[in-house]
Order: sequence, then structure tokens, then C-alpha cells
Amino acid sequence: MTEQSQNMLLIVLSFKLATTAVATTVQSLSCQSAIAQDVQVKTTSGLITGHLFPDASCALEFLGIPYAKPPLGDLRFAPPQRLLTPDLSRNASSFGYDCPLSPSKPSNYPGLTPQAQRIINFFASAAGTPQNEDCLTLNIWSPLPPQPQPLKPVLIFFYGGRFTIGNTNTPFYHGGRLASAQDIIVITVNYRLNIFGFPGSSHLPFQNPGLRDQRAAVEWVRDNILFFGGDPSKITLAGQSSGAVSVDNWAYAYHGDPIVRGLIAHSGTALSFPSNAKSVQQSNFEAVASLVNCSLPNPITCMRAVPWTTLLSAASSIKPAKSSSRLRGIPPFWPAPDNITFFAADELAGLPLARIPVLLGSADNEAGYYRVPAYAQIITPTVEEL
Repeated sequence: MTEQSQNMLLIVLSFKLATTAVATTVQSLSCQSAIAQDVQVKTTSGLITGHLFPDASCALEFLGIPYAKPPLGDLRFAPPQRLLTPDLSRNASSFGYDCPLSPSKPSNYPGLTPQAQRIINFFASAAGTPQNEDCLTLNIWSPLPPQPQPLKPVLIFFYGGRFTIGNTNTPFYHGGRLASAQDIIVITVNYRLNIFGFPGSSHLPFQNPGLRDQRAAVEWVRDNILFFGGDPSKITLAGQSSGAVSVDNWAYAYHGDPIVRGLIAHSGTALSFPSNAKSVQQSNFEAVASLVNCSLPNPITCMRAVPWTTLLSAASSIKPAKSSSRLRGIPPFWPAPDNITFFAADELAGLPLARIPVLLGSADNEAGYYRVPAYAQIITPTVEEL
């Protein structure tokens, strides 16, 4: 194992410890005295004002930083557009909006404790955090004390959720403790989901705007992380579940210019989930167009004028395609193989890929999230179904 792979492994193994660590009062006081209460960083998105991570960790927190233009109006379903607003001032004190999503249904497992339900709510994007189509933001946590040298390694994380749910405004992905414990910079990224991120329509010249959002975010980090004390040559990209699918797929999609130095795919690879047939995804898009009264030869212009809440409601009514599992169907809006940003499983073996370290892993009780509701339905799932 190379030194870089060992470092990435240490980051993953330290995650549980880092996210449960509590800083001492003495450490908290020393952090408070190290800097002023607010810190300003000049970026391509503007002058960003951050603050101390409010959980007794020695870390700075910059929340809700826009990395691309809001995908509104004519930019709905379109690739992300670069945002250049260096003269604006932005107070990065709160998370940005979640990208539009339909939360998973509450678990009906008997005897579920309130604590367990709260955890499931956050995991399933059902905690009631606000949504809006203007959601292309990222969050940065950097360790204290602030200093220009040496530059810190950077970890960028993509959430999971089967490209249908997922957000950064959740205790699962607050990066302050990890940044402080490991002396790295931690970044989480919002990207478009569901029909907004993966429309799959043949009427569009480009597919998979959600995956393109991820690329735009990494490019923003490359261009700006130096101003936060990060090393743009030492960026590691990590993800969980469908976020891990994105990370593994990254090695193929951007083999010539990966930007990042290493990949960590947790609980997912490019081969983990089946994709919809092209005809199925197109049919799903047309069904939504019909539901919002946009059944035209080319419905895109009409659908870009529909309120996002109406569009989300219509998209959420489309049933997932059947799969080999009784527990999980294929989401109706999923990355479409376009041979640019995403690829069919049977083509991967013959494709070039980035020559960078990749760390693959899974969690203890990996399938527990699916087993518990299955048992509530008197279903004993097989290994293949999980």
C-alpha cells in the first residue's frame, strides 16, 4: 500500500472517532483566542465570511458557498454555469438549500426508538430542511490555527441517496470535528437530484447535470482552496452509496484530467446499481411532461417554466422500475449512460481510467438499513436482494 493510500485509509478509519470527539474547554478557549470570531476569504464567488465551528472543535466553518450559477429558468436541466462574482460579499453562516427531493417514507418498524427515527430521518433526507432549486452550494471546514503554510490536504465528500435524495445539511456530514482531528480541509457538496439532475430526455443536448454539478464543484475547489489554506494538488474525492458510484465513475469520466489525487468509494462502485434502459428514462420524462401539461414535440421550454415544486411532485409520482430485489427498485431518474459523464456497465472494462489510488470499502452491518424495514414486512431478504 502506498503512503497516499495509507493516508486515505487513516482518514476513513478516523471518521467515527473524529465525529464523536469532544474538544476540551482549554482547547476551545485557545481556538477562540487564535482568530477573530469571523474570518473572511476572497474567492471567485465573492468575499466569504466564515466563523468558528460552534461545537467546541478547533475548526473554521464556511457554509452555503455557491460554486455555480443558480440552475433556474433556462439553466434547469442544463450543465452548471461558472459563477464569477468576486466583488460580492457573502455571509457563510448557514447551509444552503437542499436540492429538490422527495424524502423517504418513515420506517414502520415496530418499537423504533425516537433516537433511531431521528437518525433515519437525517439519513433519508426527511428532517425537514428547506429545499429550493437554487441549491448549488458547498461547505468548507478548515482546521485552526489559520496559517498559510504548510498547505492542508483536502477531502471532498459526495452524499448518497440513489441520486434521488441526499443533502449536506445533516449531522452525518458536518466536517468540523474531522477537519480538526485530522488537520485536513473537509468539503461537502450539494448537487442536483431526481429529474432536475438526471432528466434522461433525448430532447436535451447534454445528460446528467447532477454529475456535471459535481465536476463544477471540484473545479471550484481546485481554483479557490488555496485561499482557505488547502493544497489543490492534494485533493481526495470521497462518497457514500450513490456518492461512491459518482466517485468510482469519476476515474472513467475524467481519466485525462481527474484534478483529484485519490478516490474513496464507500459502499458503492460504478457497478453497484443497475441503470434504467434509455427508453424507460425517456418514457418517465415524457410522463412527467404530460402531468405538468407540457406534452409538446419538444417539452423542454415548457417544463423549464413550471414551478419546481410542481415538477418535483409530478416526478415523485413515477413508479420505479422493477429490479431483481423486492426491496429496491431502480429510481425513475438515474444517471444516463452518455459515454461522457456516465457509462454502461458492460463498457467499463474497455475504458481508460485515471491512474490514481482508489480505496473501496463498506460498513459494518452494511445491509441493515434495508433489512430492518424488510423484517417489518415479514420479508427475509436474500444476499442478492440486498
